[in-house]
Amino acid sequence: MLGARIQQVISFFRRQSNNFKVLLVHRVIVGGGMRVGAIHTLTRQYTNLYIVALGASKVELGLVSSIGTTIRTILDYPIGWVIDKVSLKKMMLLGLMFSVLSSLIYALAVNWYMVIPATLLLSLAWPMSGVVSRILLTDSLSDTDRGTGFGILEAVGAIPGVVMPFVAAYLVETLGGINPEGIRPLFYFEAISLIPVSLWIYWRLRDPDRSVGGMSTQTLGFLGGIKKFVVEEKGARNWMLVGIFDAFGMLAFPYLYVYAVEAKGASPVILGFMTAASALATIGFSIPWGRLADRIGRKKVLYLGLIPNWAWIFLLLLAPSPEWLILVGIFEGAFSSTFMLWGAVTMELIPPQWRGSYSGISSMVRGIASALAMPLGGLLWETVGSHATFLLALGLETVSIALVTTIPETLASRRPRNQLTLKGM
Repeated sequence: MLGARIQQVISFFRRQSNNFKVLLVHRVIVGGGMRVGAIHTLTRQYTNLYIVALGASKVELGLVSSIGTTIRTILDYPIGWVIDKVSLKKMMLLGLMFSVLSSLIYALAVNWYMVIPATLLLSLAWPMSGVVSRILLTDSLSDTDRGTGFGILEAVGAIPGVVMPFVAAYLVETLGGINPEGIRPLFYFEAISLIPVSLWIYWRLRDPDRSVGGMSTQTLGFLGGIKKFVVEEKGARNWMLVGIFDAFGMLAFPYLYVYAVEAKGASPVILGFMTAASALATIGFSIPWGRLADRIGRKKVLYLGLIPNWAWIFLLLLAPSPEWLILVGIFEGAFSSTFMLWGAVTMELIPPQWRGSYSGISSMVRGIASALAMPLGGLLWETVGSHATFLLALGLETVSIALVTTIPETLASRRPRNQLTLKGM
């Protein structure tokens, strides 16, 4: 049995393209989507603590996230539209360079509002490189390998999260604890490490042919994209609505580690175990989620993801001691490992030549929701109580997954045979 499994894995990797392998390295070292790689894992659980240590209140912490999201929202669709027209390699490199500059600004900040430019750059960098990597990944995988491929990237990309949080905890405690001077060196390391990695990724990637059936990538005009995906196409519009509620459902994530420290008394070591537990759960669940999505469909797996989502939030709120936060990390990782399917569904709904444009419009709409959600989380924390932030997030995410019923299944073997080119619309 084990030998057969190993042969299946070997066979899977042998039939994949060069781009898939480069993207695997990118995911491990840099990260993508909601999952950060080895470099960014050092600062993941300390970024918001760093902003608070620089003097920000909870509302101001939400404001920082909101400002970055607002600027990204304005530029999301133009960036997505440009992605459909130019070299994917160059857009990937630009996004990586924005990440370098963001890390440098974080490192040089002496008060909380100095991190706003860094947040702006990062809010552009992640969507830019994230959309490009999803387009490249979708192009490099066959339909029946896609869920598994996305799952493998998610699982392998989570491996650094098992080790690096302990490295970060050791460095922070050695350098002075959870304060600006104890956290600041982590951002310097980020910036220095990203430069050679970015250049290697640019050198190894190959631009795919994104035309379909002779249809040029120039066929969808700037305003035509908005009309098509927001007004005309029901499936695309419904998926955006799902994304709006999902964006509101994420409003608690910026406050997770702050709550762990302030409400549950978590130390840097506990935060390290919590993050590592999340990474281990991601490793354990991502590939099974992906394989299951390739068998029973993307939508059913998204429904199942609600189980660990409910579990991690209630465990967080009811945890009697900091040690319980490790279990919170496990369920949070099991839930977060379903996020890779959101990217797969988005890419499968839309033909290749329009994926950048649609991703930009979709991100723009989500960005508006996120810009409202982040300050709302801080306002609820300070007026009603910290528990209200997490409970509202849970309710909104549940509504989001319920709305998945309104979109078509994107797994090829489960699509109606007469489905149009713009799938399900």
